[in-house]
Amino acid sequence: MRNALAKIVAVFTRRFYPRGTQRMLRLLFSPAKLRIKSVINYDGTLKINIDTSSYVEWELFFRGYYEKWVIDLMRRLIPQSGVVVDAGANIGTHTLIMTKLVGSSGRVLAFDPDAKSANRLTENVNLNNFTNTKIFRSGLSDKEGAMTLFSYSDEMLDQGTASLYELPKLEKTERQVEINTLDKVLNSENINRLDFVRIDTRGSDFHIILGAKQSIEKFRPYVVFEYNRDNWANSGSSFEEAKDFFNNQNYALYGIDRHGVHAINKETDGKTSYNILACPKEKPLKT
Repeated sequence: MRNALAKIVAVFTRRFYPRGTQRMLRLLFSPAKLRIKSVINYDGTLKINIDTSSYVEWELFFRGYYEKWVIDLMRRLIPQSGVVVDAGANIGTHTLIMTKLVGSSGRVLAFDPDAKSANRLTENVNLNNFTNTKIFRSGLSDKEGAMTLFSYSDEMLDQGTASLYELPKLEKTERQVEINTLDKVLNSENINRLDFVRIDTRGSDFHIILGAKQSIEKFRPYVVFEYNRDNWANSGSSFEEAKDFFNNQNYALYGIDRHGVHAINKETDGKTSYNILACPKEKPLKT
């Protein structure tokens, strides 16, 4: 009965989501208690297989998108026939839309070293019959080798949570995962352009950026990454380092949230977690 009612409610909330809706949904259909596995329509012409026991997929089910402000920015910046990277692709919430945006003549390189996430990602890419998305079951950093992956337990709500650095509530996997630099991968794939990079890896973001230094210098892509103060500190990174790096590359930094894209006035405007856009100054963004 609960699942049937949730499906009816979701038909409306994907179209209308006024203030207070999320609080109401959490009270009625907590992701800790609601378990719906289903293929749903996504972004008009796409399909995605979701499991509402994971918070990201619960958001997709009721809201239609996860991090819609990032997806809205992707629509502005990803060109037809472009080449884009999704690092920390999870089940493909952003990968699928990237592939749709670049079209059949573009390319998407999606990375996720967590086996469960990579399997779900592959399933969703195949569900949409995409042939120009290449999935890499390896991690990215600023050096090559192997690292231990810390992953979620099946009981966690945020099942997109996996990290190359130990975080609270994450468990060690029994295997190490392959690690490459983005520069090496792009070179081996004979990539001759790079338009957009999205990074969301629970702490590895700046390490991935450092491992993409040559590609950033050569191709001048837009880069979206997630800054989380605690996760970055845990991996030995800081926002100051990222700011200096992009300043040296002649990039400007912007904050991204549900209100849109805006200049970062001081540090991270006091926020401890932030989606950030690094924009080449020769390709200015209208905010």
